[in-house]
Amino acid sequence: MIVGRFLGEESLAAVGATAAIFELVVGFALGIGNGMGIVIARHYGAGNYEKLKECCSCHICNRRGIEYCDCSIR
Repeated sequence: MIVGRFLGEESLAAVGATAAIFELVVGFALGIGNGMGIVIARHYGAGNYEKLKECCSCHICNRRGIEYCDCSIR
């Protein structure tokens, strides 16, 4: 890796230690996104546009919160 070659073993260890946490956050975000996609598709298919708007706004708020957490980890 570039980190190990130019910054040393300690930096490489830090990258390895935080990679699992980062993958956990990304995996959680993908799971939430896929789950919300199913709920949104059901409301769209049923023609329930009021619930569709509610679910979309909830999904956008959740994504912003996850992005905030992701940026604070870095």
